[in-house]
Amino acid sequence: MTQMAPYDRVAKSLASLSCQQSPAEIHAFLVAMLSVGVGLNEQAWLNSIISHDSRITATVMGRAKKVLGSLFSHVSEELREDVYNIELLLPSDEADIALRIEALAQWASAYITAVNLIGVDLQTQENQELVEALADMTNIACLSPQQEETGNQDDEKAFVQLVEYARVCVMMLHTEHQGKTLKINRKMVH
Repeated sequence: MTQMAPYDRVAKSLASLSCQQSPAEIHAFLVAMLSVGVGLNEQAWLNSIISHDSRITATVMGRAKKVLGSLFSHVSEELREDVYNIELLLPSDEADIALRIEALAQWASAYITAVNLIGVDLQTQENQELVEALADMTNIACLSPQQEETGNQDDEKAFVQLVEYARVCVMMLHTEHQGKTLKINRKMVH
């Protein structure tokens, strides 16, 4: 299996392309799309991320595409071969806890946004645990680091538990939709 590029490397690639999304956001969106069986190919995904700014050189574009393409391959392989070991693209454990909490909130927000855009209809879901897990993921998306000092052992434990919970939610959604025709809610909100 290909190895996932580190958060910082993906961040540099996105910045070189003038992309405004964080690595956590693009990863979560990709995971959501692929975990429910949306027929997404690497080039279409790259085109949704890459700015076609004429000031970006071919060399910079090529390097960024290589990093982002490997991320696409990694997620595809994880979901196809070993969904139970899915990783979230977040800053390393050495990064400040506040930065990791912010990235996890971005990841959860992008994941929920993608699930909603895809049209997964929670009203018709038979698996109530999945519905509750997705509702909890919305709460994770609202996280923000405490204004007071962060970084104690309790914060670390809570963060690890939330990351694990997000992983379980991904596994549940993937398992629920694996091999099924996606039930899509086509109602438009104006």
